[in-house]
Amino acid sequence: MFREQRKTASGNAKPAQEGVKVRTKANKGEGAVTTWLVLAAQYPSLNQPWLETYLTNLRKHRVQPIIVSCNERGVALEVEGNGFMNGNRVLVVQASRLRTIVAAVRTAAKSWEQSVRITRAVAETTNVRSLRELFGSVCRSLEAFGVLGENSPDGVHAHSLALAASFVYPAGALGVPLVVTYHGQEPRDVPQIPRYLVELVFNNADIVLVNTHYAAKQAHALGCPMDKTRIIPQGIPLNNFGPGNQWRNRVHQQVQLLSVGRLVREKGHHHALSVVTELRRRGVLAHLTIIGDGPERSALSAAILENGLDACVTLLGAQESKVVQRMLQQAEFLLLFSSGARHPTEWTETQGVVVQEAQASGCIPIAYAVGGVPEGIASGIDGYLVDEGDWMQAVEIVCRLNSSPEIAVEIVDRASQTVAERYDAEKIGDKMATLLSLSTDSSPPDL
Repeated sequence: MFREQRKTASGNAKPAQEGVKVRTKANKGEGAVTTWLVLAAQYPSLNQPWLETYLTNLRKHRVQPIIVSCNERGVALEVEGNGFMNGNRVLVVQASRLRTIVAAVRTAAKSWEQSVRITRAVAETTNVRSLRELFGSVCRSLEAFGVLGENSPDGVHAHSLALAASFVYPAGALGVPLVVTYHGQEPRDVPQIPRYLVELVFNNADIVLVNTHYAAKQAHALGCPMDKTRIIPQGIPLNNFGPGNQWRNRVHQQVQLLSVGRLVREKGHHHALSVVTELRRRGVLAHLTIIGDGPERSALSAAILENGLDACVTLLGAQESKVVQRMLQQAEFLLLFSSGARHPTEWTETQGVVVQEAQASGCIPIAYAVGGVPEGIASGIDGYLVDEGDWMQAVEIVCRLNSSPEIAVEIVDRASQTVAERYDAEKIGDKMATLLSLSTDSSPPDL
């Protein structure tokens, strides 16, 4: 029943090469402040520094975000510690089963007819295996309906497919546009989103944003209509990533290597250890810093000790954005050895934004040519791509540039230009704000 309501909005979406018109509740007029619910399940999180850049750009364009998070503990800690939430208003949902049930009952009491319709829609289209699962899906959707009703946002922008699923029918009932950003699949150690929920979100979203052509193809393979997708790369705040002088003023004898990402097998940090081992065998002094945390930490620690690398490898753990920025400005090479996906349901890098952060910092990226990573690197021009699993190619590149720093300087300069032209967060923020604008003009915005 709600799908028919949303079908008109989806029909307004143009192919990726053209503009996209977003269905909106009302025209507030040019320059008016608008309010959007931003669904970010893990906010606040050290693993999502890009979200702060996105929120900052929204506010610059007179879009007031209200963040919806499931991370009750993280929100509480940031409030107490006056952390990087920067005054953002955060609503916590799905914090516990009891609280969700209470919220659902409260919503049903206030809006009985709409709640019944939402319940029927969930029951008819949700692929549940038990009454308990159906009850949970209904309660989560009613809780979402209550959040929408209490805050009256002009739109919903979801960065979480699982959380977006709960807002599909409530947004349809209230005529609120639903924009979804697809960030790719979850790694193996993270609970997977059921396929039917992914299809539910894609089929009912007004627009699905992706950061690369690869991500668009992956979303399509998972059931997303291609005419709904819009490619907007993830940008970076260039002011935070001024290029360092690591190649122009080399004052140390060790090659500084950096690997950044969650410590899971798919990120390939163990291949970075192999690079250091081979460099040592060739007599090249090198030090590797690994930033991140996760279930592979103990295995990596054991491998470091087993191979006698404790003096030349540092596990720095998870770090704030400022630390990552500083390390990128000190390192000469970024090693991104993520694994590729053999099937659309598997995780791989859809963009690998740390590549752009490295390019903006004077740090030369060497990455496996997987997923959407090749779309951000012109190999040999502003970074290097190597075949997946062939870390020996990376060794050869490190040795060659280590002995010819003048070549490295040229690559650094071109990389800086690439980022400024294609990944400036200010420019991308303009596109995003245009997309989320509440203009009801008959002509779609030209992005």
